[in-house]
Amino acid sequence: MNCAHLGCPVRWFAQSKLFLCPCHGGAYYADGSRASGPPERGLFEYQHKVSNGTLMISAGRMPTLANEAKTVTPLTQIEGSPAARLNAIDQPQPRCSSCQT
Repeated sequence: MNCAHLGCPVRWFAQSKLFLCPCHGGAYYADGSRASGPPERGLFEYQHKVSNGTLMISAGRMPTLANEAKTVTPLTQIEGSPAARLNAIDQPQPRCSSCQT
């Protein structure tokens, strides 16, 4: 997930129940709506559906203000319950093999 301001990656913080952007202090509620900071809108949304209790998203193209998310690739299954996914997001992961932060 990327900030709607300048595209920096956001992280979920379970204690505050907010997605936070480290670049310019953007904050978003759990539903993706804007909480505070420089972004003028909420997080971008992907086309999605729930099929037999499984979340499916179209992650083939990053939506921007200049274009809409379009289903150009099959929907991708996201494993686990919504709470488990948010808890997994809370665990920091290195952004690349040379970065360990």
